[in-house]
Amino acid sequence: RLSAAADLLPAIPEQPEDNNHVPGELPLSWVNLCELSCNKVSRCLGDEFAKFDDSTTSRSPAFDLQMVTRVLSVTGLEQEKGSTKWYGVDTNPSKGTMVAQFDCPADAWFFKGASNDAMMPYSILMEIGLQTSGILTSWVKAPLTMPGKNILFRNLDATAKLLRHVDLRGQTITNTSVCTGYSMLGDMGIHRFKCTLAVDGSPFYEVDTSFGWFVPEVFEKQVGLDGGKKCDVWHKKPENSAAVAAAPVVTFALPADGDTIYNAATTCGSLPAQHALRRRSRQVQFLDGVTFAVGGGMHGQGYAHGFKNVDKKDWFFSCHFWCDPVMPGSLGIEAMHESLELYCVHSGLTRGVTRPQFNHDLGACSCKYRGQLTPKNDRMDVEVHVKSVKRDGSAVVVVADGFLYADQLRVYSATDLRIRIEPGSSDFRGLPLQTEGRAAQSLPKPLQVSSYQNGGLHLAGGFRSPLPPSKFMKWGATKAEGAYQPSVEGLCWHPMAGVNGNPIPGFTPTAYPPRPICFLPFPNNPNDNNHVPGELPLSWVNLCEFMCNKVSLCLGDEFAKFDDSTTSRSPAFDLQMVTRVLSVTGLEQEKGSTKWYG
Repeated sequence: RLSAAADLLPAIPEQPEDNNHVPGELPLSWVNLCELSCNKVSRCLGDEFAKFDDSTTSRSPAFDLQMVTRVLSVTGLEQEKGSTKWYGVDTNPSKGTMVAQFDCPADAWFFKGASNDAMMPYSILMEIGLQTSGILTSWVKAPLTMPGKNILFRNLDATAKLLRHVDLRGQTITNTSVCTGYSMLGDMGIHRFKCTLAVDGSPFYEVDTSFGWFVPEVFEKQVGLDGGKKCDVWHKKPENSAAVAAAPVVTFALPADGDTIYNAATTCGSLPAQHALRRRSRQVQFLDGVTFAVGGGMHGQGYAHGFKNVDKKDWFFSCHFWCDPVMPGSLGIEAMHESLELYCVHSGLTRGVTRPQFNHDLGACSCKYRGQLTPKNDRMDVEVHVKSVKRDGSAVVVVADGFLYADQLRVYSATDLRIRIEPGSSDFRGLPLQTEGRAAQSLPKPLQVSSYQNGGLHLAGGFRSPLPPSKFMKWGATKAEGAYQPSVEGLCWHPMAGVNGNPIPGFTPTAYPPRPICFLPFPNNPNDNNHVPGELPLSWVNLCEFMCNKVSLCLGDEFAKFDDSTTSRSPAFDLQMVTRVLSVTGLEQEKGSTKWYG
């Protein structure tokens, strides 16, 4: 996957903990963690783990889902070197505390794909909370207690509690994970942890969780939550036919009917035109269709069902895990959240909330996993049963229970999924704050963005164009060096220049270096196709000529005397804030006359 290289680089540069890459020696750097995610385990954990290097043993999540940047420390170990005291190893897997960090870019793919820029999908919060446990279990040598070298690591259950809301964009998140127990049950190892996430020393999320180490044969015939019995989802079970009839079922295909859900809610007045409720990327959409029953479900408060035809090439199978593809349990929970979000829109729960947006509600949610979904499966179904809807001031809080089925085998359950529909607000971070004329004492912490270190050439999540050619990037260029003379290349770094038959606007360098292009026309606007100088509408090509080349190529031959002048142009690059000129009316003209000032 390429997005890891673009989105999830260490967001805070020049950290001293990122310079040590010696396997098995703390701190563990991004190099060690990359080895653990998709190459040789021993190059992260040391030679004792070499037997897993060429195995299909579960690694740490990789690429888009690699959410540990560095491991700082491990304390509280109980060891007797050379001993086999604890299940055949010299380290007690029940003890140890690991401190790790995740540098969370402000423009990470999951922020850009969520329904609003500050919304971290719940699955990502879960992954950040749980992944350090997956490294700690190896550090305390739990895999070495298992028979063989091809073993599987799976989450069994978790109870997570969101303590407070934190804007995590551009933050370094510290994970402190503590081993709270380890036991062997035959060929299965059960490992328990307590994890706390914090920013700037203040906790905001806690998880009590257990994982299992398994031999692959355990999953050849998984039994799920119902002892191996397959069953239909709620609205298809015969015993629920009366409840289904009382709450008629409505079905939508996705993404084809996505607009229908939102447009219907707007038409009936339950959803204002301005909202931030819709997921913006297919990478955070996990459903091919949804079914709703308002007033249905096992609690009689509302029901949502979603399904997905398993795509054996889906992005997350490469990430979780390398050599052991399985859909993360967190993404199954995310599919439940997606179903619940769409149900909230369809059922009118957004009514009365100004500029509504989704957020996570504070409190606890519990999950149980007794099976898995892999590329071998054909279909995933999720169902969500609303249990309460409450007003909280100007917001609405929805709590629900959910289940996930893999080919009709119920394998996940979730209790107290929590969604908050709250009024949206503008994001003023980074601007000076002022109250009644008195300047604020401090400004908000600046956003950290990933892998674009060219002097703040864009805001987080903003458009990124190529850099201008290096020959132009010189301060104080003289005419002898090409300044103030039209370049042969033109405005060649404009992303639309020369594409699909477009002309390449001209460019005349000056003593100041140019900038990348910040703003592009939205696609398919018919007013962007005419580029004739002095003829309306004026397009992006004409306006580029006006900002940094020949005035006459925008306004017409009458203005040719200004082409090689230092006359003020239209603002350029970061400040070019006219995309097109549609019309000019109300003129008073007499062709050939000099009536008005010549």
